[in-house]
Amino acid sequence: MLSVLLLLSGGGLVMKRARFGWVLLLSGVGLLVCQAYYPPAAQVMLFLPPILINLLLCSLFARTLGADATPLISTFARAVHGHELDEVAQHYTRAVTQLWVGLFMLLALVSLLLALFAPLEIWSLFTNLISYILVLLLFIVEYQVRIRHLSHLKHPGFIGFMRLLGTIDLRSLSKS
Repeated sequence: MLSVLLLLSGGGLVMKRARFGWVLLLSGVGLLVCQAYYPPAAQVMLFLPPILINLLLCSLFARTLGADATPLISTFARAVHGHELDEVAQHYTRAVTQLWVGLFMLLALVSLLLALFAPLEIWSLFTNLISYILVLLLFIVEYQVRIRHLSHLKHPGFIGFMRLLGTIDLRSLSKS
């Protein structure tokens, strides 16, 4: 089923002259070949998305930690508060960005190790439930720590904060 989805979406994007369409199209062909000649390879394709998604998120946060870059959480904080951050807030948001990098790297590593060494049921439980709970827990705990650590900033409450995040134009953040 995944191979058909890759072939259809890749073919559609190729027709629209999108370069990424070739990646999807070739992935679909590769998966079909794997399924035909080596059926266990199809299971490998099942394990890849949680690993790759976590590595992608890790990379997204990590690339903003360079010396000349603005940490991603700092960019979000500036967008939410509508002004530049003071030194304490800048230090805190850099540390939180590093924390997210660590979490996504850990989730990718655990997903890989479970894919290699654990029964499918354990891998599935982790990637489909536990990893999401860990992300949610970090989000909630970090918010509580932020309220205490950055008490000088206005905090709209967790629901209000989530609403503010939903209003941010992500394309404008990449220009920051």
